Amino acid sequence: MTPKVKNSLFLLLLLDNFVFGEYSSDGIWTKEQLHYLENLKKEIEYLRETCTQPQILTTGLKREDVPLPIDVPSINEIQPIAFYAQLSQTLTIGDLQTVEYDVVRVNVGNGYDKRHGHFTAPVPGLFYFSFTVMSYPGKGVHMEIVKNGAVFGNCFADWDGYESGTSTVITQLDQGDMVWVRHAKAESPQPLHPLYNAFTGFLIART
Repeated sequence: MTPKVKNSLFLLLLLDNFVFGEYSSDGIWTKEQLHYLENLKKEIEYLRETCTQPQILTTGLKREDVPLPIDVPSINEIQPIAFYAQLSQTLTIGDLQTVEYDVVRVNVGNGYDKRHGHFTAPVPGLFYFSFTVMSYPGKGVHMEIVKNGAVFGNCFADWDGYESGTSTVITQLDQGDMVWVRHAKAESPQPLHPLYNAFTGFLIART
């Protein structure tokens, strides 16, 4: 197979992933997307036939018996994973209480669960996480980000009021590992300002 054909196959798959990953995270495809998918299948089939024609002529094999000469990544292998969530209203949190960010702006891959505030890794890989905290006047707040219950990042918003802090971390996760943000231990209940408290993360690379 020529490099041009290899690149064509890979780019077609990337384009397919963009269309369906970006606009069909809920698994519902529009008529336009289905029409696009049908045309894409025809294009890939044409490229496959072009690639395998020399083997068919020299070996007498049927085209369907000749495998593609390259490993083409599946859609699941290149599907992005990312989320971004905020608070819809003031939330007063107690000792070690998990923050349940209930306004989900992005959730590609469905790793974030707003009911419990947890992100669960759909695949093993290297992940990026960040969370932002804003305090009310006279109410400093200390937050933690934890992986499977173990703290691996901290953030503090000062007592002066409407102060903010951000913590950014990178960590290796196995499939099923969980990450969330919580109030620090031995802290009195503190209010979190809505909208300016957010939690986000995305997959950097599969491992």
